[in-house]
Amino acid sequence: LDIIAKASDGRICNVEMQRQNQTYFGKRTLFNWAEIFFQQLETAGNYQALNKTICINILEQNFFKDGDERFWRTFHMRDDETYEMLNDDAEIHFLELSKMRFKRDSPVTWWMEFLKSPHSDIVSEIGKFEPVIKEAVNMFDKVTSDPATIELMRIRNSGQRDYNSAIFEAQTKGLEKGLKKGEAIGEARGEARGEARGKKEGKKEAAIALLAEGISPEIVSKCTGLTIKEIRLLLRK
Repeated sequence: LDIIAKASDGRICNVEMQRQNQTYFGKRTLFNWAEIFFQQLETAGNYQALNKTICINILEQNFFKDGDERFWRTFHMRDDETYEMLNDDAEIHFLELSKMRFKRDSPVTWWMEFLKSPHSDIVSEIGKFEPVIKEAVNMFDKVTSDPATIELMRIRNSGQRDYNSAIFEAQTKGLEKGLKKGEAIGEARGEARGEARGKKEGKKEAAIALLAEGISPEIVSKCTGLTIKEIRLLLRK
């Protein structure tokens, strides 16, 4: 899910929940931040009116694999030597669910526990002293019992399975093509080219499957990494 909210003081906050482990996610979140920040100019008209933009990424799988067990990291634009901040307009958060450990005095971990399992014993315990968590559980139950929402979930899950299957098949074909082209020194290069081509074809197949399920081109673009232009070309076929 992507949720864009505007705070009462004008700050814009983009919250994204990501299940897949994407090696390019760092670039993706930076692009998302830049796009949201830039789009303000359409209404603001001048640089002074631009509001702080915050991106919050909640990840099911670990993105940082350096041995650091912090589950919450925050990034700003700072000077490399003095750490002086350029300005406070850019702020990007990463929260990794698998590293999170519940702390009774940490509201952030309350919500992380809710996202992991809304009906867990821990969440029930939190709900006893934090009414907003209890309210969130009730809202979750209401939304997930709605027929329209259930259908959207089915479509999304079906599209995800089609995407995973298409990527796996394309990677396999790409690897085979690469190996066939290989000769002595050129074998490794052929494998890389074949796999890259296979991944590209897999993304196209996945995009076609998602479009057929009624998913918007913008969401398909985010899921597959294809550009809107590439997706529009697929729609013409």
